[in-house]
Amino acid sequence: MENLIDKTEIQRDADAIWPKQIQKLGLEPSNYDPATVKMRPIAGSSRIVILLNGNGVDNLIFKAEIPLGCPDAFKTEIDGHKRAYQALENCKQLHIPNILLADAESQSQIMEYAPGSTAHELFDLAEIGLGDRHQILTRCGAWISTFHKNTFVRLNPINPNVMLESMAWHENAVMTREVDVPQRKLFLECAAKIPDIAQSARGQKTRISATHGDMHLRNLILDGDDVYGIDFSAMRQVPTAHDLARFLVRYGSYFYVDLDKNSDEPFNPGDLDAFYRGYGEEHRDDPALKYLLPIELLKEWHLIPKDKADRTATAQKRLHGITRMAAIMFRDF
Repeated sequence: MENLIDKTEIQRDADAIWPKQIQKLGLEPSNYDPATVKMRPIAGSSRIVILLNGNGVDNLIFKAEIPLGCPDAFKTEIDGHKRAYQALENCKQLHIPNILLADAESQSQIMEYAPGSTAHELFDLAEIGLGDRHQILTRCGAWISTFHKNTFVRLNPINPNVMLESMAWHENAVMTREVDVPQRKLFLECAAKIPDIAQSARGQKTRISATHGDMHLRNLILDGDDVYGIDFSAMRQVPTAHDLARFLVRYGSYFYVDLDKNSDEPFNPGDLDAFYRGYGEEHRDDPALKYLLPIELLKEWHLIPKDKADRTATAQKRLHGITRMAAIMFRDF
């Protein structure tokens, strides 16, 4: 396995790149104070994100892969983001930050800054009474809905084979103990029900649109009446339920304030009502979501370390939420 690059090296290289890119835009580097907001060291290529705080000018975001990653992957990411930007370019209060410069040679980019707080941060505040989680859910639903509507391709009959193959790999990894998960027996009991759940959706019509690819709670930013979507993966034309499943599982597995194990829905009372007020009540019974939601839940479960000592506080809370959701979601199958 390749060694991780030292964080100091990543920072040093990024600090050498961003001023040159700022100059390419005809701007003055001395007008910006850099602050690293994310660094993701991984084997091979690592991502760094720097907020360029403007002095009398607009803030900007700088991103770079250090050392260089796959050129095709960089191009795919940039192309996907640009197509997403065009989809919401003329939408009032619903936005995607524009990429102002993308440099293939250094695999770096400069884009507009999205002000505000992530949906995750706002849900955290709502848990202690500083905000309305239903209002946040409605606004998130409206952003996701508009993105899907503006990139709609067609209605398509559901073919769950690819996702069944993916889920079979996860199930086998747990069965053979290649991957150890907490509450292994319960995980396998739930996984065994996935084929029947998926088959019940086969052939029914679902919407195909471009998808965000990683629609979690930190990739939506709210600022006053404005909502921004960030960090797009390669835009694929697949069922919209992929985005919904990712968002709803990430939300429900962490923010389960009033979740009752005897509930008919694996979410707090009124949460789905609030989300679909923004997303569109007519899409609430999407048959693709009925099998993608439980698959997404199990894939998130698959990532939780078996040993409690290896879990962060966040992972521990999410495990509790995942198992509570699973008890409801798989109860009738």
